[in-house]
Amino acid sequence: MEVALIPPYSMMHTVRDRKYQMMLPSCLVNPTYRQFYNDIIGKSYVILDNGMFEDSMMSNDRLIDLANMWQVDELVMPDVRGDINGTFEAVDSFLNMFTLINFDKTPNLMIVVQIDSVDQIEEFIQEAAKMEMAIFGRHGFFTFGIPRRLAEDIYPDIRVRIAAYISLYLPDNHIHLLGYSRVKQHGVNEIQALSGMARSMDTDAPYVWACANASLTNRTAYERSAHYMDVTSISDRLLQDNISTLDRWSRGRP
Repeated sequence: MEVALIPPYSMMHTVRDRKYQMMLPSCLVNPTYRQFYNDIIGKSYVILDNGMFEDSMMSNDRLIDLANMWQVDELVMPDVRGDINGTFEAVDSFLNMFTLINFDKTPNLMIVVQIDSVDQIEEFIQEAAKMEMAIFGRHGFFTFGIPRRLAEDIYPDIRVRIAAYISLYLPDNHIHLLGYSRVKQHGVNEIQALSGMARSMDTDAPYVWACANASLTNRTAYERSAHYMDVTSISDRLLQDNISTLDRWSRGRP
């Protein structure tokens, strides 16, 4: 599994050589951030987030404009937190516009698994499969994005269960983990369990833990501060240790 890291603006250089990148729309106001993506477009696999986790959900036309402007490889379709019906309505509305656009480079699409109980796992995946087939005539076009919130709010191993079902039911579709679970004593176990099923994940965890002067092996559930993107000083050695630790876990190693 590849890891797309989300660093503060001043540390964008630390992810320049990563295979996967997660572009946050709300951060494109920053010139350092924009320049970074100008430099790496075409060199990394860039996923454009929809802004929901950052509390700045993009409109359908704005998402499409940004995807076209930045020539991204994949974009996260709109979703509604914890609402399976609302998410499919948002995705349907988005796809009605998306399919009419003549892209210079057509991006792949990520559908975010939004459910409020374990019982909805199969319903969500099966409905997404029907939608994918009806619109694109094949499976394997959607990447399934699984939010960390599900592990934190519903059940610690739910992302493993979702990934296992997708791997069985839709083996041609990719899986992406949206964030590093903050469930105490669980994050590393989840990442190792998913390392062979998920294509990629995105997270700020190595930086957030380093900001707290903590190793990623410390199971305290740290969260980014309100001014996280503007942080300028972190222990370089601790940060590199945290990144190396996460990369090791993402390959299934202790």
